[in-house]
Amino acid sequence: MTSTDSKKIEDGGPDLSALIEKLEKAEGPDRELDEAIWLAVIPGASRKNLLADHPDEKPLWEYHDVERNLCFRGGIIPSYTSSIDAAVSLAERVLPGWVVDHIGQDYAGDIPVLRGLGWCVELMNGEHHVVGQSKSLAIALVLATLRALQSKGGEA
Repeated sequence: MTSTDSKKIEDGGPDLSALIEKLEKAEGPDRELDEAIWLAVIPGASRKNLLADHPDEKPLWEYHDVERNLCFRGGIIPSYTSSIDAAVSLAERVLPGWVVDHIGQDYAGDIPVLRGLGWCVELMNGEHHVVGQSKSLAIALVLATLRALQSKGGEA
């Protein structure tokens, strides 16, 4: 990575397909994925390595959220992969005009022996309909959100 990461979906990067693929493989909460989601989809979000001139040192990231006029060094990026509230807030922030069509659990088997497979979240805006599925409801919400962004060309 460069010393400053600020390329957004609307500028042609980062690739949402790769981020979606990582989320699909996630077994649970992941702070590195939370950061990648934040950097990819939040307008005005970027990070800068304050130790870029010292390649032998572990990076010291400073984060910027221009839209909210924030500058910080960790701890403020929402926990999208573990918090349903954070996942819903993300969808509300980057998908105006979209609505939740369905949220439910997926099951296999017959009554009385049902086996839970995870969560399914469906979002729509009248033009597009997307689905996110995961063992985690928060991750299913984020997957649906990223697929919605991808379906409309990544316009946050």
